[in-house]
Amino acid sequence: MALVKTTRTLRLRRNQIKLTLYRHFTNTLIFSVLVSVIFMVWSIKMHQIGSCIKDWRDLWLDEAFWHVLFSCILLVIMVLWRPTQNNSRYAFSPLTDLDEDDEAGTALSDAFDGMKMRSVNNNTSTSRAASRAEDDLKWVEQNIPTSVGDAGLPSLLDSDEEIMTTKFEMSKME
Repeated sequence: MALVKTTRTLRLRRNQIKLTLYRHFTNTLIFSVLVSVIFMVWSIKMHQIGSCIKDWRDLWLDEAFWHVLFSCILLVIMVLWRPTQNNSRYAFSPLTDLDEDDEAGTALSDAFDGMKMRSVNNNTSTSRAASRAEDDLKWVEQNIPTSVGDAGLPSLLDSDEEIMTTKFEMSKME
């Protein structure tokens, strides 16, 4: 399901490079499933209907097939996602799901392609929030003494030895 969502998203975003990459990977997975089913049917036919394999020369095929199939899938993955010079061009493009609201928004933006959009300046609200946070921190530093936290700390510790160690370390800091 995730592979289908990814290819759908890539198709909507018209990202042809990644879409071909994922199509090749999807085709590889479909091919491997079909080959696996064919091998299982053949294996059942050979072991159930015919006489069982009595010669060791034919037994290796049952074991080796799955290893060869896995190696082929791994080889395809290594070829598809190998490092190339063009990877940096499309490696960091996000693949987020588009909500229905976003699809409606893109349809509206397509309708207004020729129009100039007015720029919105949000710097004043962010600078106000930053200055408000700085003012709050200054108030905390001025009005709440640091020794209040240090005085309550020994009562939270478990043993007398830890209390003694903490008092000794606090006396070193003073």
